[in-house]
Amino acid sequence: MHLSRASSPSLILQTKTPKDGLPYDLYLAEPTTCHSNDAVTTISTKFNRSNLEFDLVGSINGLLCLSEPLYFDPVYICNPIIGEYMTLPKSEIETGFDIVSGFGFDQSTDRYKVIIMLYVTVKDDPTTTNGTVSFRMEGEIYTVGGSGEWRRIGEVPYPLRARESEAYLNGVLHWLMTDQDIGIEICEFIGSFDVASEEFRSLPPPQTQFSSESRTSLRRLNLDLGVLGDELCIFDNYFSDRTEIWMMKDYGVQSSWTKQYVIKRPRSLEVQQDTRVYFKPLKLTHNGEILMLYDSVAIVCYNPVGKNFYHLGLFGLAVGTNVCKAIVHVGSLVSLRNVAANEGENSNTAVDKSVKRVDVVDESAESRKNSDIPYGTWDTILYPIPTQ
Repeated sequence: MHLSRASSPSLILQTKTPKDGLPYDLYLAEPTTCHSNDAVTTISTKFNRSNLEFDLVGSINGLLCLSEPLYFDPVYICNPIIGEYMTLPKSEIETGFDIVSGFGFDQSTDRYKVIIMLYVTVKDDPTTTNGTVSFRMEGEIYTVGGSGEWRRIGEVPYPLRARESEAYLNGVLHWLMTDQDIGIEICEFIGSFDVASEEFRSLPPPQTQFSSESRTSLRRLNLDLGVLGDELCIFDNYFSDRTEIWMMKDYGVQSSWTKQYVIKRPRSLEVQQDTRVYFKPLKLTHNGEILMLYDSVAIVCYNPVGKNFYHLGLFGLAVGTNVCKAIVHVGSLVSLRNVAANEGENSNTAVDKSVKRVDVVDESAESRKNSDIPYGTWDTILYPIPTQ
């Protein structure tokens, strides 16, 4: 395995600036508990990009996959610890629709793979009439260190929801489904993709809670997938006063879904009747606390024993800066020069095999005072969220 050095799970954070509202700053944070005082290191993304915003596609073995949100072009893979990055070649498929993506590791070949799934126009579809345009979802895979080209894997057997529903567990990517109508996000079941076998499968949601009668309800719009403690989980944010967390205790077995947590939302986080606060699962700490992204604004922590909420404040950032995206990241010394070795040797397409370097800011506190690069640390004082 490529893993040269593994550390405890960290978080990659993307912040939104109060000045223009565009998310562009990336930070590496290492919160061991909700009461820790860990440094946040700025990740300097100096590669040439056309957009200030990133999609955090995924993190595997210390490698971080990023994309620009405009039609998933381009795609980057980087190691923020050692400052290496590579830009993947552009896919030949063009689309005007949002793209579902994923990043995984094939243990059987020791290769990293990026998958994209996108809607394409079906020409001369015999099932349509009166000039109606039809669409289908197709998939492509890029193997890092492989041919240097995207490979088409055919039609995706079910429509998928946007990137944010992705969950990666034991070499399998998971997404929530949508209704057949493009853009209507209605969860019917969970779609999965085995990175090694490159096969699509599906998993059922909890039977009693998400029955067929309620699949078309608004509740489907308020679900999110995640992984907590090596178990697939569903966050149900439909209710205005609570969030319910379902855990799949025996992978693939529908009857093993268990309502593990019912998190009563503090009054300070309750909203108007027609809107809902949205929690996205991130990870369990070693002492059983749950880290979550709160409403694309901040990282909050929930203690199931004391039933307490804490807001993890960042200090050193501009006032009003929000954490809009976050994913779990385990740092390592994996070098892309080794991962991408022999890239494109069997391809007729010229591929830039160079791995470029970017600087990772890791300065002392004193030198940071004179730096124009944003920085921050986990605040020494946690802000308890009032329960009344």
